[in-house]
Amino acid sequence: MKDVTFKILKIMINSSLRSSELSRYTNNIVTIDSLIKRNLICQHCNNYGEPIDCFSITDSGREYVRQHVVNFFSQFVSGFLVGVLTTVIAALILNWLTGII
Repeated sequence: MKDVTFKILKIMINSSLRSSELSRYTNNIVTIDSLIKRNLICQHCNNYGEPIDCFSITDSGREYVRQHVVNFFSQFVSGFLVGVLTTVIAALILNWLTGII
């Protein structure tokens, strides 16, 4: 399953989005309100403190994206290494077994 939160935050790293643009990426679980409550995005306000229709990513949101990327690459590298080691060990065991027989 795709991480909708990551997709939204990745898009917002370079630009702010309006609610109409943001709603294209949200679903029933990941809503604008849920992202605000989790402090991943914030809504801009005008000079009088009234909210305007513009949302941007917060530092917590940037950290979420960074952690997501780090986790992906660490899982990829560890999976690659385990695959290589398994292949080498299997080849060594097969060579040892064929030497016995």
